[in-house]
Amino acid sequence: MKSKLILGLITILSLGAVAEETNQEGRSDQQPAEARLQAASPFSVIAQEPMTQEQMKERIKRSVAMHNEMTIARLKSFSDPELAKAFAQFSRAYYEALIAVGFSEKEALEIVVNVGIPDFR
Repeated sequence: MKSKLILGLITILSLGAVAEETNQEGRSDQQPAEARLQAASPFSVIAQEPMTQEQMKERIKRSVAMHNEMTIARLKSFSDPELAKAFAQFSRAYYEALIAVGFSEKEALEIVVNVGIPDFR
């Protein structure tokens, strides 16, 4: 939810900057406002020339490598003892809260096991 709010704010700020720029400079010789708004948004897909199969393979290869590096970095961060302790405290508190609201010990344990590390699955 927080990330969606941040993405929305960035998009709104980008669109506002383009609108302000247009008002100040009165561009009649530039590309249409719609195209400029799309280009200003960091989340829009900008039209590109069709890629060759080799270019697509290279892009996929780079994406996989980047994903692997990010996954390794994230897993390494989980080995931090302080973070591991925080996850354990969360799991215990979550388990106890589930029991407090009426789940059996078996049901609570199953739920906690299925949740795993929050925001990791």
